[in-house]
Order: sequence, then C-alpha cells, then structure tokens
Amino acid sequence: MAYKAKITACRGCELRAKCLQNPNTKYRQVYKFEGRHRPPAAVNATTGMIQKIDSAMGRFIYSRRMGLIEPVFGNIRHALGLDRFTLKGNKKVNIQWKLYNTVHNLLKIFRYGWTTAMVPSGLRAMAG
Repeated sequence: MAYKAKITACRGCELRAKCLQNPNTKYRQVYKFEGRHRPPAAVNATTGMIQKIDSAMGRFIYSRRMGLIEPVFGNIRHALGLDRFTLKGNKKVNIQWKLYNTVHNLLKIFRYGWTTAMVPSGLRAMAG
C-alpha cells in the first residue's frame, strides 16, 4: 500500500529524519508491504546456494554443469565476442541473447554435423 502526504504533514514528526530519504521532495510517500517478509539474513541467496552445492547431490549436479553448460558461455563470450550486451531493456537483451545462442548452435551444426550438434558435449564424452 502506498500513502502520500503533503510536505507539511511531516514537519512535526520526531521520526522525520529516519523516515525521509530525500527531505527536498515535493510530497511524502510511505510504502507498507503486507503479507510479505524478508528472509533472515542467514538464509539469503548466497547462503542457500552454498548449502545446496555443499550437499552430495549438489556437488554431483554442479560438476555436470561445469562440463555441459559453462563451455557454452565461454564460447559465446570469447569466440563470439559477447562480453556485454549492447542493447538496453529486457526485451532487446533477450533478443540479442537468443541471436547469439542461435549463432552458437548453427556453428556447432556447421562444424560437427547435425547429429553431433544435437547431443550436449558432456553427454558425448560420457557415451564414449
């Protein structure tokens, strides 16, 4: 929920300095979030990922990711030159990312043939 008030509404409040981020705004806004809560500081995304990777199953899955997924990102970054996106906005960045992925896949088909390109490199290594 959002609340708005005139400039004069906060003049007499003793919590004014703690509440207002920019005292020079034209009007005052307060947001109240109901039904949502932040997770405790100990259970943030980084800590959760560390716990997930430290498990036996997490180590197995992550080791497979290093062989299957990471080489694709490395190829797109170094061989195709996508160090950063040149467009702004989610829609344009998604289009640019899909274009680079398409080029990556077409290059695999060109180099190795249709059947080899359709099988991830890590699975080819496991198969023999």
